[in-house]
Amino acid sequence: LLQARRKILAMDNPLDNAARYLDYLKKTQPTPQTLAMVESAIFLYVCKVAVSESRHQDALRRMSGKTAERFGLLPNAVVDCLWMQCAARGIQCDAGNKELYELVIRKDVSGREPKKIKEALLLSMCEAFPEDPYPCIELASLYHGKNAFRKAENILKKAMELAPYDNRVQDMHMISLVISADKSLNKGNYERARQDLEKARALDTGTNTLLLQEKELFHQICEQPEILEKTIGANLDQYPLFQRLKLASMLRMDVLN
Repeated sequence: LLQARRKILAMDNPLDNAARYLDYLKKTQPTPQTLAMVESAIFLYVCKVAVSESRHQDALRRMSGKTAERFGLLPNAVVDCLWMQCAARGIQCDAGNKELYELVIRKDVSGREPKKIKEALLLSMCEAFPEDPYPCIELASLYHGKNAFRKAENILKKAMELAPYDNRVQDMHMISLVISADKSLNKGNYERARQDLEKARALDTGTNTLLLQEKELFHQICEQPEILEKTIGANLDQYPLFQRLKLASMLRMDVLN
């Protein structure tokens, strides 16, 4: 037991040694719940070290086919995918392992399969911790990356119900609506774009006033390309010089795009 544990801690072929450790532990006749929690704790440690020290990431690949089959892992998968599989295994063993969930939230992944696993884990976190709005926020970010804007809006509505006065939740929901408005604009659906911008204005905590003003002006230009220069100027003149320059720069980028 001690030797296997030391090798896990040293990230020396950690997954094969995790299997050995659990086999030795079974001989001490622990309860199934204890065994599951120990396995979850091992995967938490392995995932945490692999994130904090990139040199240990390849250690996840070093395992026998028997170990991979036991834990339901695909050893030939890309590192991000294998990491997510390890996290999923740990959560499967102990659905209440919040520290492992939080590690999943902070882990940036690329590629379809790792993102698919992350999405499933975040959804399970929403169920396991129904009063925590942050899995909803991270899930919304994931949906934004997939261009699933309505899904993002719906999950953020849930987050707003959980934490109606949380600025981070309000700002994320507001940004989600702005993105959705831009998408509607690209499709020529001006009415839907206006509705989303109005919702965004109602949610703004005061930190995104300039962005919302720029978006409103940009939408006017898209609807009425013949808009007069003095009309644009009138929208800018209400701000100090630095904010005018900032707004004009954002507007220029949007118009060019």
